[in-house]
Amino acid sequence: MITLLILMILLGVLAIKIGLFFIKGLFWLIFVGFGLLLITKIFFLGLIALGIFAIYWLFQLFQVQNHNRNINS
Repeated sequence: MITLLILMILLGVLAIKIGLFFIKGLFWLIFVGFGLLLITKIFFLGLIALGIFAIYWLFQLFQVQNHNRNINS
């Protein structure tokens, strides 16, 4: 009877440990997932901003070249 009680307590402790491990794992999964999502979002926003800047820069460059052509002609 006592051994059964000890066995049940050990199983309970094991179940709690496994449960905590899974909860911790789930928490880390969510945390890392959101972290990666945020990093990729910032990365893509940076790429978009870089693209817009490059287009603007090229537009300015062509405008300057056209302006120079107009002055020369």
